[in-house]
Amino acid sequence: MERRKQGRKQPSKKKWLRWWMLPVGTSILVWILFHTVFLAGYVPTESMELALKKGSFLIASRVYSRLEQGDVIVFRRNGDNVNNSFDSRYWEEMYVGEADVVAKVWE
Repeated sequence: MERRKQGRKQPSKKKWLRWWMLPVGTSILVWILFHTVFLAGYVPTESMELALKKGSFLIASRVYSRLEQGDVIVFRRNGDNVNNSFDSRYWEEMYVGEADVVAKVWE
């Protein structure tokens, strides 16, 4: 019985640290990527019904080379006025400026 106990090795601290660092390091890497390169999104309404279904989840890239007609984008816009939604249906500027584009949705 004592021979069996002597033969069993205790996990070394290095091995334990390596196994602990793998999920932590992966989590940190994913967090950094989703705050700098990728953007996760959700379509809450039917406003994009022809291109995207309500309830769809999106992954977009904040790094893109150029935009073409028909690309689905995520853009920054002045806040929507809930009580008077006139501003969300009729914008003064017909097109979204390139400075307002946040990300391009992956297809």
